[in-house]
Parts: sequence; C-alpha cells; structure tokens
Amino acid sequence: MTSEQIQKYAKRSTKSLEREAQKLFNAWIRQRDQYQWNEELIVFQCLICRRIKTSRGSNYHCCHFYSVGEYPHLRFHEDNAHGGCLRCNHYSGDQLIRYRENLILKIGQERFDRLEFLAKTGKVKGDQRLRYIEVIEKYSGTRNL
Repeated sequence: MTSEQIQKYAKRSTKSLEREAQKLFNAWIRQRDQYQWNEELIVFQCLICRRIKTSRGSNYHCCHFYSVGEYPHLRFHEDNAHGGCLRCNHYSGDQLIRYRENLILKIGQERFDRLEFLAKTGKVKGDQRLRYIEVIEKYSGTRNL
C-alpha cells in the first residue's frame, strides 16, 4: 500500500473506515455470488438453504461461516463469506451444519480445512486501520473477481 493511499484516509476515523470496508466487502461478496437470470432479473442461491431468490431489497446478505464477532480476523476472508438470504444469515445450529456441507462443496475440502485452521489459530494482527484501508482500496470501484 502506498503512502498516498494511506494519506487519502488520514482524516477518517477508524470506525468509519471499518464500516466502509465491511460495506464494500459485503457488496463484493453479494456481487460475486449472484447470477444474471435474464436481462432484467438477477438472482442468487443461498449457500445455506440452497433456495433461489431474487437479489432485490434487503433479503440478500453476506453470510460469514465464522462469525465476525468471534473471529474478527476472518471478517474479510473471501472463503468465510458467501451470499445468503436474510433468514439464513441469522441461522441456528442446524443451519450451520448445512452451511458447512455446502461450503465444502463450493470451495473444496482443502480450502475449508485452511479456513478452519485459521479460525482455530488466527488472531487479529497489525494495525486495523491499515487493514480497513487495504480492504477499501481492494473492493471499491471494481469487481476484483
């Protein structure tokens, strides 16, 4: 990251950078996981319940397998976040089992094992302010797919 990029955010609070980073990352995940059904309709398949839904309104969420609250170091990990519906984003334990099974089908056992390892061993490291700026720069303005 360049000093110019860091300077661009010098007057912003860390909390506002965190909110923007999360907003951009979540939007990128939703965009990554949606499908163009036809010229007018964009749909998504919830990774947890597997239902096909339209991506209109607030029913399309970025669902984290490992919660942001308990695993803040995985907040912006692309293998930990997937498009899902509102109901499943506030899942109970039985939905977590389905989420795990479907996540392994999507990303493969090796990437899932790596994610699980990071969940068990990882910690938030370094300057979070710089991390938020990195995320904002990576996910703003482009698809980066």
